[in-house]
Amino acid sequence: MEESELKTTIDYVPAGKKKAKQYDALVVEAFKDKHITVEVADVSSFPIKLIWDKSLYSAITFGNKITCEYTIIRDFTATKREVRGNTTQMKSEVVSRRTSGRPIK
Repeated sequence: MEESELKTTIDYVPAGKKKAKQYDALVVEAFKDKHITVEVADVSSFPIKLIWDKSLYSAITFGNKITCEYTIIRDFTATKREVRGNTTQMKSEVVSRRTSGRPIK
């Protein structure tokens, strides 16, 4: 899938507030009429799982309400890949073990 198909927006209502803020999100995993998992850099450092609620995907964590409208074409799980600029200069580190289990560099 293209990255543009994975992008969506979430409505985030902090605990004790009435107005929702919108944040850009990236859908990492989606299963139709079950749940989606999104990554939102501005809200949390870990993926958020939103459950299907008959009309949209939603979750409540620590009193914060998160909702998202997303149309799923098919079930998928996306993987992230890191692209490194110059991989030829990086060498992998080889570690051998002693009989006691302690590593030797």
